Amino acid sequence: MANVVIHNLEHQKIEKLDVPNELSSLFEYFWKVTWDVPDAKYKVQKILTEPKADIYIEQDSGIWKLSEIRRTIFEYKLAGQGAVFGIKLRPASQYMFLSGGDAVSLRHFPVVNFDSDFESIVVAINDYLFELSLSATREMRLVNQILDRLSGANRLNSVTEVLEEFDVESRQVQRLFQKHIGLSLKWIICRYRSLEAVMLSKEQDPDWRAIAYDLGYSDQSHFIRDFKENCGVTPNDYNRLYRESISPCVHVEARHS
Repeated sequence: MANVVIHNLEHQKIEKLDVPNELSSLFEYFWKVTWDVPDAKYKVQKILTEPKADIYIEQDSGIWKLSEIRRTIFEYKLAGQGAVFGIKLRPASQYMFLSGGDAVSLRHFPVVNFDSDFESIVVAINDYLFELSLSATREMRLVNQILDRLSGANRLNSVTEVLEEFDVESRQVQRLFQKHIGLSLKWIICRYRSLEAVMLSKEQDPDWRAIAYDLGYSDQSHFIRDFKENCGVTPNDYNRLYRESISPCVHVEARHS
């Protein structure tokens, strides 16, 4: 089993664990968030997430839910004590859990014992997830492969680059993305650009022109427009808020490594 990645943040702990190779066609990693916020206090975070869905279960409710890919900034409030256990889906995998068709019912997912340690919870659910992973289709694998090339080092930054590398037609790609993700390939590319831009915008004196060029933008105004649409503020304003450590500043979803 891979090492658990633990992020200790103020009043909360985030644990992550890679799924075994035999589950990787549908799932990416397991995660668990626990928090203990002092009485009469609460914590609000605004997060720009990757274009990936989650299946999660909250300690209080004990009911599995699907959190689809979020188009806007994800904002959540932490208060008191609590815990959530979840599974990060590979992008195209959310199609299996949406209503209609041959959707997988979340009611059949195993019960989670939050009193167990993180790795024990993962072991208890692995067998059930393995059965689901056998149903991954060729179309789902293709969409996930394309999404893999839109993130990380040497990523693709345009629809044209995707069509050339995967030798597919534009109409075919758009159909697959609408079917499995419900969003266009162009939107997905824009979101990954914005995720990278947020990280670069934390620098002391960002060179916005160079950042825009590196992200594949032909002009700086287009970069600024996309950034504001995704983050709610311009790159300059984001940088100022970050440098001043103002709480409403948007965070990027922690990358798993």
